[in-house]
Amino acid sequence: MERRGFRVGVGCCVLGLVAASGCVKAPPESAQRLAETKKSEIELERQLSQLEDRLLGAQAAVHMWQEIGRRHEQVSVVACENAGRHLEGMVKHFVHQDEKQRASHRHLATAKFSRSHAGMGGSLTAD
Repeated sequence: MERRGFRVGVGCCVLGLVAASGCVKAPPESAQRLAETKKSEIELERQLSQLEDRLLGAQAAVHMWQEIGRRHEQVSVVACENAGRHLEGMVKHFVHQDEKQRASHRHLATAKFSRSHAGMGGSLTAD
C-alpha cells in the first residue's frame, strides 16, 4: 500500500511542477526567438511553394515531351508507309517508261529496216 501512496505523491508533484512552469513568465529572448521562428517558417513555406511550382512545371514539360514523342512515332509510321507507296509508284512509272522506250526503239528500228530494204532488189515486173 505504501507504494501506491508514493506513486500518487510523485504524480502530484510532477503535475504541480508542470503547472507552475506554465505560469512563469517567459524570458524576453524567447519572444524574439518565437518571432524569428515564425519568420523562418513563413520563408520555408514560400520556398516550398516555389519548389512545388517548379516541380509541377517540370512534370508538365516531361508529359509534353512524352506526348510529342508519341505523336512523332505515329507520324513517322504514316510517313514511312506513304514514302513506301510513293516509291512503289515511282518504280511502276519507270518500268512503264522503260517499256515504252523499248517499244519505240523497236518500232523505229523496224521502220528503218523496212525503208532501207524497200528499194533493194527492184521490181519483179519486166520493164
